[in-house]
Amino acid sequence: MAERDALILGALLHDIGKFEFRANRTFTPHTNYGGYFVQEYLNRFRCLDDIREDIRRKVAWHHEAELAVTAEGADRFMTLSLYAPRESEMATVRSDGAWYNLTVRKGKVGGPDYAGETLNDAMGLQKGEEDMNSAMLVTVGVGNTVSDAIAFAIRGIRPDFVVFLTTEQSEKQTMSAVVEKLALSPKNYTCRRVADENDVENCTLNFIAAIQDLKTRGFDVKDIVADFTTGTKAMSAALVAAGIGEPIGKLSYIIGERGEGGIVISGTERALSLEPNRLTIRRMTEQAIAQFNATRFDTCLEMLDQIVGFTRLPQVTQAMATLQTLAKGYRAWDQFDYKSAMPHLNCLKGNELLPKWGLKSKLEQHKAFLHRVSKSEYGVERALDLWNSAEKRKAEGRFDDAIARLYRLMEYIAQVQLFNNHKGLKTSDLDVQLLPEPLRPQYLKKVGRSDKITLPLYESYELLKHLGDGLGCLFADEYDGTGELKKVLGLRNQSILAHGFGPVSQKGCETARDYVRKFMVQAFPDWAEKAKEAVFPALNPALVIESLGLAGQSG
Repeated sequence: MAERDALILGALLHDIGKFEFRANRTFTPHTNYGGYFVQEYLNRFRCLDDIREDIRRKVAWHHEAELAVTAEGADRFMTLSLYAPRESEMATVRSDGAWYNLTVRKGKVGGPDYAGETLNDAMGLQKGEEDMNSAMLVTVGVGNTVSDAIAFAIRGIRPDFVVFLTTEQSEKQTMSAVVEKLALSPKNYTCRRVADENDVENCTLNFIAAIQDLKTRGFDVKDIVADFTTGTKAMSAALVAAGIGEPIGKLSYIIGERGEGGIVISGTERALSLEPNRLTIRRMTEQAIAQFNATRFDTCLEMLDQIVGFTRLPQVTQAMATLQTLAKGYRAWDQFDYKSAMPHLNCLKGNELLPKWGLKSKLEQHKAFLHRVSKSEYGVERALDLWNSAEKRKAEGRFDDAIARLYRLMEYIAQVQLFNNHKGLKTSDLDVQLLPEPLRPQYLKKVGRSDKITLPLYESYELLKHLGDGLGCLFADEYDGTGELKKVLGLRNQSILAHGFGPVSQKGCETARDYVRKFMVQAFPDWAEKAKEAVFPALNPALVIESLGLAGQSG
C-alpha cells in the first residue's frame, strides 16, 4: 500500500516544479524544483514520513533512466507520469511485457523518437520549452561525485556541443564516467586540457580561446553556457573571467542540500546562473548613452545593435529598441531631415520607459517643435536649429562645420525676413513684381540663365536695405562700414569645406558666432529662450541602467 501511495502522489506531483521553472526561466530543470518542493513542503504531513523520500525521488527523477531501472513499479509510474522511455530502457525494466502499450511511445508524447544524431538524443532528451540550442564549456575536476554534478549541469542545459576543460588527472579519473552517464557521442564533445590547473592567467587565456572557437563554429553569444562547478579554484576563477572578458550567455554553478560528508543530496541539485553579458550590457549601454549625448548617433546605434545580440532579456531588448528609436529620430533631426525624425519620435507615444528616463515632457516639446518646423520653410524654428547645430559642432571642436552652419544661418535670417515681412519674397526665385516699382529695373538685370533671379547672401541683405529693413541696415554697417563682418564671412570661403585650403580656428569661429548673434537678436528678439526648447536631450545613464535591472542592490 505504501508503494502504491507513493506512486499515486509521485504521479500527481511529478510536474509541480514547472510552476517555479516557468516563473524563473532558469537552467534548473522543473524536475529539480519539484524534488525541492516535495522535500520542503511535504514534511509537514507526518503521515507521509515513510514514503516522502520515495515521492521526492519519483518527482525529481521522473525523466531519468535511473528511476526506471531501480524503482519498484517503474512501469506503472512511467505510464502515469507520461515518462517516455527509450527502447533499451523498456527492455531493461519490462517485467510482464505489458508496459501499458507504451512500446509505440519512444519519444515524449507527440514528439519524435529519441534515437538521433544530437547530444540531446544521446542523453534521451528531446528539445522542448526548457531547452536552448547551445554550446557548453565545463570545468572538470576529480572526486567521487564530480561526474554526477557535471552530468546534472549538462542535462540542465541540454547543449548540442560540450567543451570539457580538463587536466591530465581529470581526463583519466572523471571523463570516462561523464561520457558513460550521458552516453556521449565523440562528435558532440571535445576535451581541452590546461597546462597548469593552478595558473589563473594561463587558464583564462586558454578558456577565452575555447569560447572564440565555439563562436567560429557558429554558436551565438547568447547560446554559450559555462559551468564552473568542478575543477580547481583557479580553473573556476579563470572560466568566470573568460566568460566576462569574451562575453557568453550564461555562467552556471550547481548547488544543493548537503547530507553526510557534505555530499549534495541527489534530487536537490539546483543551478545558479549569472549572465556575464549583463555586465557587458551595462558597460556598453553607458558607452552608447555617452555617444547619444554627444550626438554621435551612428556610433550609438552600432553599439545598441551589438547589445541586442548579447541577450534575450525582455527588459533589455525593450530598452534597446527604445534607445534605437530615439537615436534614429534625433539622428534624422541632426541631419535636418525633419520629416524622417517625426515618425520615429511619434512611435514612442505611450512608451513606459520615457517617464522613467525623465524624457516624456522633453519628447512632447520636441515633437511640437518639429511640427512647427514642418509647417513652414521660413520660421524661427529652423534658425534656432541651425544655431544649436553650430553650437554643438563648436563644442566638439569641429570649427569648419560650425562656421558652415553659421554662414547658412546668416543667409537664412535674410531669407526669413524677406519672406515673412516683405510680401513673400524668395531669394531662390525673386518675383520682381512684388518689389517697389523703383527697384524693379535694377533687379530685372539680375536674371540668370535659368530665367530666375537668385540672390546670394550679400545681395539678400542689400535688398533688405533697399526695402528699408533694419537688418539690411545693420548688415551694411557691419559689412561695408567697419569691414569686420566681411572678414568674418570670408572665413567660410577660406575653409576647406568651401573654397579654401585651411582650417577654421576656434577664435575665428567664436568671432563669427558673436556677429551672427547680433543678427539673431535683431530678427528674433526672444530667440535665446526658444533655442533652449530645441536642445537635444541628455540621457541619464543611471536611470537607463536602473530600468534594465542592472543597477545592483545594496544589502
